[in-house]
Amino acid sequence: MKFQLTFSLDKAEIPTKDYRRIFASIIKNALSRYMDGQLFEKFYKDTKQKDFTWSVIFNKPDFSGEGIKLGKNEIKMIFSTYDRENTGYFMYSAFLKLLNKSLPLDNDNAIRLLSIKQFNQRIIDKNSCIFKTVTGAPIVVREHNRGDNTDKYYTSFNDEFDFELTEGLKRQAVLAGFSQSDINEISAKAINCNKNVVYNYGAYIDANTGFIEISAKPYILQYFYQAGILAHRSIGFGMIDLIAQKNI
Repeated sequence: MKFQLTFSLDKAEIPTKDYRRIFASIIKNALSRYMDGQLFEKFYKDTKQKDFTWSVIFNKPDFSGEGIKLGKNEIKMIFSTYDRENTGYFMYSAFLKLLNKSLPLDNDNAIRLLSIKQFNQRIIDKNSCIFKTVTGAPIVVREHNRGDNTDKYYTSFNDEFDFELTEGLKRQAVLAGFSQSDINEISAKAINCNKNVVYNYGAYIDANTGFIEISAKPYILQYFYQAGILAHRSIGFGMIDLIAQKNI
C-alpha cells in the first residue's frame, strides 16, 4: 500500500537538518494514538524488522543554514508498506488520527497533517526488475559488525558494491520469512548509481541514488518494491520505484 501525506507548517522551515528524526517521531505519534498503542508496541517494542519505508519531499529546500528553509510551508511524505498482515490499512488508519492536529516543533513552529491520498502500486509478475531510488530516500548498503557494533557503508564506487547489495537484500529477505531456496536466487547489481552523503541522526552516512537491477522470485520483488530495500527503511531510506520488469 502506498499513500501521500500532505503537511503544513506554521513557518516555512524545518528547525534541523536532521529532519528524518522529526518524521520518524510523527510516525510513532500516529501509532501510539491508534488501537491503544498496540501498533506502536508491534513495531517498536524490539528490533523487529519494519516492512515500511517513506520519503519526504520539500518545496525548494535551502540547506545552507542550521535548519532547512522552504519555498512554501507545505511538505509531502510518501509512505509505502508491504501489505502482509494488513499493515498498510493499519498504518493509514493510524495517520488518520493525526488529521488537522497541530504537533509542536522547535523554534515556535508546528506541523499539521492536512490530507492523505492513496496511490496505486504496480503488480510484479516477472523475475527481474529495474528500480530507481525515490528522491529523498536513497538506499543504504551497510555491513553491520555485531561484535563491535560498528557499521561499514558501501557506495557504487566500491568494487564489492554489487556483492554487498545482494547480500543485504538476502539478509532482508531472511528476516521477512521467505524460503531459503528462493532467497538463494536473489541477485542484484548497480546500473547507474551515485554516492549520496546524508546527515542522519547526528552523523553523516554514505547512501546511493540511481538505478539498480534485482533478480528474484516475483513475490520477493513485490515485497522489495512495497517495503523498500536495505538498511534504515523505517527512518526514511530505501524507497524504490519500478521502472521495468522482464523474465530472464
